[in-house]
Amino acid sequence: MRPRLQDQPRGVSLLEVTIAGVILVTLIFMVFSVLHQSQTAAAIGGATGEAEARGQRVLDACKGELMFAKIVMSDFPSAKSSIRYQLPNKTGALAYGAMDGSTFRSGWSHVIRFAQVKVYLEPQATDVSGAERFRLDLNRNSNPTEAFSIGKLVRETYGGALSTSNLVTSVVLSDAVVLRHPTATDDVNGDGTGDPLFELLDANGAVTIPSPGTVKQVRVTVWHGLFGPNHDTYHLRSNRQVIQLRNVQ
Repeated sequence: MRPRLQDQPRGVSLLEVTIAGVILVTLIFMVFSVLHQSQTAAAIGGATGEAEARGQRVLDACKGELMFAKIVMSDFPSAKSSIRYQLPNKTGALAYGAMDGSTFRSGWSHVIRFAQVKVYLEPQATDVSGAERFRLDLNRNSNPTEAFSIGKLVRETYGGALSTSNLVTSVVLSDAVVLRHPTATDDVNGDGTGDPLFELLDANGAVTIPSPGTVKQVRVTVWHGLFGPNHDTYHLRSNRQVIQLRNVQ
């Protein structure tokens, strides 16, 4: 007897195959979208975290140097992107100078300063020779007309006056450090308040005119900036610390 038509095995129609294919492609697209978003978020988080970590390392280095230092007042208030200081000797009669390796050199001095490497421009910023222009509001303050100095923070040792001929050593403390361009502007994040690298404070924490006996603290504010994946985001982070000076200035 021939089997009835409804009892014969039924194949998969072209329509069902098409629908199944569309569903599979959609699921694959969703999975890859989630993976891409996760990788992007991780990269952005990594840039932000690295900027903050660099800033903390700078603060730790400055605290270790400046806590027992004697600030050279003559460099202030104009030198807000650098600070010159001397350290006390550890043995013998009190004297101030700098360390040359493991040897104390009386009369020498150290300088921590910003050294510009390049200039970044926002879309509508005034042209600066040799600068790089980006399509980003780098500090995200809705004012795309600003310029920023990008550079390194270096610690230098001088065997006399601050001149190239007296420079003994230079060590990089950090890179990707950000200041406004020109550096005298100070306001990095565009909130209307200056962000100088170094400020001298009195006992009450107020910015003071540098003179012996009035300076009791140093406030250090350092900004770092790093690009996210594909250079489509820029992440600025600041670290700030007030360092109490232990020695009489």
